[in-house]
Amino acid sequence: MAPPATVTPTAPAAPRAFVLDDGGPHGTEMFAVEELTADNASVRCAFLFDIGEELRLRIERNGDRFEARARVIRVLEYRPQFLIELELFSVGEPTRIVAG
Repeated sequence: MAPPATVTPTAPAAPRAFVLDDGGPHGTEMFAVEELTADNASVRCAFLFDIGEELRLRIERNGDRFEARARVIRVLEYRPQFLIELELFSVGEPTRIVAG
């Protein structure tokens, strides 16, 4: 008799951030999210954004999705992508992502 199969828990997926524009509701995934808190996000990006520039984002984390406005408050380094710190404001209510 074979031993029972064990299931290894999977780590939660990293948060994803999409830049929204007038081109459609899906947005463009331009960032690799390094850290995400309620008020700030640290992201890596190949593009340099200006300090004070504002973006409209859709953020997905742990099966939830929400929209927020973000302001570039700091550009920290380039190695090989820019590390950019964003201040999040006008954060919308999260909605559950439903597949299918």
